Amino acid sequence: MATTKPRITITLEPDQHDVLRRLADLQRTSMSKIVTEFLGEVTPILANVANALEAVQRASSDARAKFVRTAEVAEEELRPLAEFARNQFDMFAAEIGRIEQEATPHTAAEEATGARRSGGIAGEGPPPGKRGGYGGPTEGPEEQGEGGPGCF
Repeated sequence: MATTKPRITITLEPDQHDVLRRLADLQRTSMSKIVTEFLGEVTPILANVANALEAVQRASSDARAKFVRTAEVAEEELRPLAEFARNQFDMFAAEIGRIEQEATPHTAAEEATGARRSGGIAGEGPPPGKRGGYGGPTEGPEEQGEGGPGCF
């Protein structure tokens, strides 16, 4: 069905295209729909950025300098939260891998040697930095205190 919505053409890096293709195949949808849904989620944030940049363009040079300082502080404050989110997803992905491995039938040789006991090779534990910890940007939630990244 024809659409009256605006269209654009984008150029992707090969790895970006591969990820979009995989997601689209797994979800049985189009790459365009994946991108459109993603943009739907981030559009309010992008609108705020555009509004702020427009205000900066209208502002005096002194106000622009203050904006730059404010943006730098905000970026520094957001960086640990982004790292925390990445760590949480890494822990989620590792758990999915363990569940998948547990669901895979064991061979008699693996059972005899215990090779599958800890996630693959006998004696191998979780990857460094993922040994049952909090996975946050610096410390566990109890060390973070009230309002820290662990208090979501």
